[in-house]
Amino acid sequence: MELNETGLVFDAKGQTLYWHRPLDRSNRCLPDSRELWDVLWENRKQLGGVAHTHPWVGAALPSQTDLSTWRAIEKGLGRLLLWPVVTFSEVRCYGWNPWAKEYEDVTKHVDLTFDVGMLRKLSGQFSEVEKLVLIAQDGGDIGNALLKSMTIPQGPLQDGTVCTKCGKDALEMVQHLVGMPGAIVCTSCGHKEGYYAHIGRNIVTVTPLRSSDPDTE
Repeated sequence: MELNETGLVFDAKGQTLYWHRPLDRSNRCLPDSRELWDVLWENRKQLGGVAHTHPWVGAALPSQTDLSTWRAIEKGLGRLLLWPVVTFSEVRCYGWNPWAKEYEDVTKHVDLTFDVGMLRKLSGQFSEVEKLVLIAQDGGDIGNALLKSMTIPQGPLQDGTVCTKCGKDALEMVQHLVGMPGAIVCTSCGHKEGYYAHIGRNIVTVTPLRSSDPDTE
């Protein structure tokens, strides 16, 4: 899969003004261009900010190049903007603090939305399976945080496991958040067993719950 940084210019309401996808972009670099500057200058009165991706799973932190670029653009335009950084697992917004003279994480103060989904898609977003592999390899806080946002899709187990009640291989996993109680349902007799889904050795495994667990009733 080809992963590339992608930029998004949005207005004060979060509406998309321009997608920045220069031919020489890469997974570690998003070069400026005359076209990008023209868009910023022509829309300077209605600009809200410029978001860009770091196409990987992890914390959405700006690089030193990001910080210097943001400052140069703001000085050129004569106004401050919002600068979101988007990874495949997190979004953080940054803004210039004129008193501290540095960019700070202002995410909790931002209430506008912009097209994060398309921004990630244009960067070559990981599939759910690829995310699971990365999480298993990563572990730690980042992996755990992403796990809590992911869902296990409903579908047949197809692993040879049979229903404990009727003995048929007709079990399906019910969609739920990873790490939260879910259920395995027999499509033949309707019997349901609770489980937790978790990561181990790069695959999703399940741990049965006690039959008396209220979440499985």
